[in-house]
Amino acid sequence: MTTHDTPQEDAHTGAGNRTYILIGVALAVVTVFEVFAPGLIADGSELRPTPDLIIWLMAFAFVKAGLVAAFYMHLRYDSGWYTAVMALAVILITYFLWLLTFGGSGFGFDWFG
Repeated sequence: MTTHDTPQEDAHTGAGNRTYILIGVALAVVTVFEVFAPGLIADGSELRPTPDLIIWLMAFAFVKAGLVAAFYMHLRYDSGWYTAVMALAVILITYFLWLLTFGGSGFGFDWFG
């Protein structure tokens, strides 16, 4: 008979299988929308996407990333420090993506020159 020094966890703390499946289906639906939205919205006369479309697609991407981080990366059930570090990284990445997307594009968002 073997004994363990650490107690075993009897209950799983977190979401159940049904929640993971529903989140996965929601992520798939939003991804399909993101892939086909530019083709549905564009009239074919403009090669570049509109700023509104870019902002909406970025918003959908943030929602998807938040769901993945909260449930599949288990940040919802971990310490708040992990969430704070992730939030700081998201803020920095958002800033740099914003500069790459709109900086010097002629949309009036050129803040640095």
